[in-house]
Amino acid sequence: NVTYTRQRFFFTESQVREVGGLVEPWAALTYGAATNPLPAGANNGTLGIHGGPGVLTVGGATGASSYAPGGIFASVTSITEKFGVQVPNWPVRRADEGGHIAPPPGKHAQQWLVADGGIVDNFNLIPMLQRGVQHVVLFINTDAPLSPAWKYDPKDRDPVMDDIDDNIPAYFGIELWKPNSPGFFLVHNTVFRREDYAGVVIALQAAQASGQGTVATTTLTTVENPWWGISGGLTVNVTWVYLGRVASWEQQLPQDIRDKVAAKKDLNCKNPHLVREEGMFKNFPNFKTSSQQQLEVPQANLLADLAGWTVLNNKEQFISALRPTGAPVPPETNAPEHHWPFPFPWHGNGSHPSNGTQPTNGTQPTNGTQPTN
Repeated sequence: NVTYTRQRFFFTESQVREVGGLVEPWAALTYGAATNPLPAGANNGTLGIHGGPGVLTVGGATGASSYAPGGIFASVTSITEKFGVQVPNWPVRRADEGGHIAPPPGKHAQQWLVADGGIVDNFNLIPMLQRGVQHVVLFINTDAPLSPAWKYDPKDRDPVMDDIDDNIPAYFGIELWKPNSPGFFLVHNTVFRREDYAGVVIALQAAQASGQGTVATTTLTTVENPWWGISGGLTVNVTWVYLGRVASWEQQLPQDIRDKVAAKKDLNCKNPHLVREEGMFKNFPNFKTSSQQQLEVPQANLLADLAGWTVLNNKEQFISALRPTGAPVPPETNAPEHHWPFPFPWHGNGSHPSNGTQPTNGTQPTNGTQPTN
């Protein structure tokens, strides 16, 4: 059982909820009555259940997972009841629980408020650490550009909102949100030592300054985090991929596209913290997830091309990050080379970018993954 403290505007309240499961299985919109329970002692299988009132569709679950206002609504009971997304949840913790035709005695489905996962961890690093993963590639697809070293020195001061995505310092015990701020709950996310934070930022700033893509690999050691059930002392190699302007990539753009994408005050990408202030590519590539959720085809395709180019341009680093110790180097693949210019789909004609990525559907990524079609 875990006690959750609910932060309201003027007071707090606590509720006890049962959680568990290695892969966090759960049954939504049901209070039990399995249609095909697992045999007693079975360690795996499919548990069929009768649905309760309503249906939690894939689309509904996906929508709820990006329901950012849910974190704010949780602070106001009257709003929660009207606008919150609530489902009954039965956390199946053990295989033998699946042998029951209903939740075991004393195990009852409980009502949960579900919302945007980014409220507690936007990049899903914590679930990987819970599972003991030691080689992580973390895509920081954020609307917050990284401040260059001359603007922000992490050895001299703690960051502010304008310096870096707020999730990164939270992993090191540096909280940018006030404890009573409604909507974001990063205060329990300390998983690495505070003294290691500056080294990560400096490595990212150096990669950004190189103009080849903001990709940096750091070796970190976890600290114990009882809230998330993470053990201390785990050595983790994290390859951070921070979304932002890339000088070398911009220089390869056709001039007419470059004129529409680059910041007018920084056409040569000397200060990657500056982004376009107007037009279709306003804020590119750090589109605002609050106001630019539906991207046009040119926006999505150019964003996908930048992401693909960054991976290919730093492929040796990715191979090294993901290859187990002692494993042989994989042979060269016939990946498409990056050539400019490419038939850019200004009018949504279906042309795809040159890195082999198909056109996307305009959905702005927020959960640590690259845009897909």
